[in-house]
Order: sequence, then C-alpha cells, then structure tokens
Amino acid sequence: MASIPPSPIERLLIRTKISWMGFIAFTSAILLLAPIAIAYFSGFIQEFFNDGIWRELLLAPVIVIYIIALWRPMQVSQMRAVSALQKVILLDDESFKKLVRDSSHIDDRAELLAFVLGAIIGFWLYAPWRTTFEYPLVKVYMALSRELMFGCLGWIIFVSLASTKLQTILHQQPMKIDIFNIDPFEPIGRHSLLLALIFLGGTVISLIFRPLAEGIDIAFVVIYAALIVVIVLIFFLSMRHTHRVLADAKTAELDEVERKIASSFRSLRVSHLKRQRKFRRLWT
Repeated sequence: MASIPPSPIERLLIRTKISWMGFIAFTSAILLLAPIAIAYFSGFIQEFFNDGIWRELLLAPVIVIYIIALWRPMQVSQMRAVSALQKVILLDDESFKKLVRDSSHIDDRAELLAFVLGAIIGFWLYAPWRTTFEYPLVKVYMALSRELMFGCLGWIIFVSLASTKLQTILHQQPMKIDIFNIDPFEPIGRHSLLLALIFLGGTVISLIFRPLAEGIDIAFVVIYAALIVVIVLIFFLSMRHTHRVLADAKTAELDEVERKIASSFRSLRVSHLKRQRKFRRLWT
C-alpha cells in the first residue's frame, strides 16, 4: 500500500518514541494550563472565570490543539482517497507507490516558511501594544499564543493546499473508469468534505471563544475572509480534477454509444432499403 512521507512533527515523534496521543495530551495540558497559571500568578484568576476573560486567553490554545488533533485523521482520509484511486489507475504497485511518494513530498523549508509567515501575521494583528490587558505577562502571552495559533494555521493551510498537488498528478495518470461504478472516487469527495469541515469547525470554535463584547475590527475581517476563501479553495481544488476525469469518461462513453447508435441506424436503414427494393421487384 502506498504511503505519504511523514511530516516533520511525525519524524520528531518517531525519533523520540512518543505516541501521537501522548503528544496531543502533553501539548494540550501545557497549552490549557498556561493561561490559567498566568491568570493565577497575575492576580485575576477570579475575573478569568467570572468575567469571560477565559474566552480570549484560551482561544489560541484550543485552536492549536484542534489542529494537532485533526492532523492524523486528515492524513488517514487522504490515504484512503489515494488507495481508492489505485484501483482505477493503470500502474503497477511499485510505480504507483513511487509516484505517490514523490508527488506528496513537501519541502520542510516550505512548511517552516508557511509557519513563520502565519506567525508574522499573528504578531501584526495581535502585537503586545495592541492588547488592552494591563498585565505585562498577559500581553506577552497573548502575543506568543496568537503567533503560535497563526503559525499553525499558516502551516495547515499550506499543507492542505499542497496536498491537492498529489490529487492533480494522480488524476493525470491513465485510468480505466467504469462510469456505472464511481466507488473509487467517493473517498476523494469525503476527503475534500472533511478538509472543508475541519476549517469550518475551526471557524466555529473561534466564534465561540470570541469575547462577547468585542466588535468587528480589521483582524476579524482579515481572519474570517481568509478562512472562507481557504475553505472554498480546498474543497473545489480537491474535487475539480475528479469532476473533470469523470466528466471526460462519461463524455467518451456517450460518444461511443452515439457512434454505435449511428452505425446501427445506418445498417438498419440499408437493410430496410434493400427489403423495400426487393419487395418492389416482386410486385412489378
């Protein structure tokens, strides 16, 4: 079975022999306890829970945990889509595995750059001097947590868009398609829908944790406009090649049927004319 090369995080976990669930649990504990500890040592732990400050301080940790937790299901879903396509692609197993391995490789430097760019955007939107909190430690935490959140968002957006390259290359391979059996293409649709729902779920979470009294500002517009564009792009970029391949297969099959119908009609017409001439000769 073909496999996608592991991400930098997965390679790190393999070297350190830490399980994926263990990594999620450890990361979640640190990210969720950090703002509570900061509130406690800064002296506003009661306001943290009673005044809804937890919404703003816990938003970034929850989004980061959400991204990390869903990374593995995303990869599993993508592998199911790839394995399903193998049934219709006319390549031997070794050639298919090599194609998947080469086409799904993402440069580590590109992933790091996506993370850094996301972090820079997070710093621009939520720099320490932009926050209204009076506690210096909270200002630093807000800046660092939002940078981490936007860095993870930049990374997951880049990886999700880059994964469409594999789908593009696989759909360019010679295929044997049965238009009456599109089961091999259904996992692709489910994978595209899963990616869109994951980003939609992150959007909903951010709205839930958004402070109730906070209005619409430039950060709000930039973030949610970008998320809407990403959701649309990921879904349609993942599905457009499948739609094209199936449409071409149906068109080719229809053309073949039309040719056969035209040929059969011509044969019937010729036979009918011959019988008419024969019938006339018998009666003249």
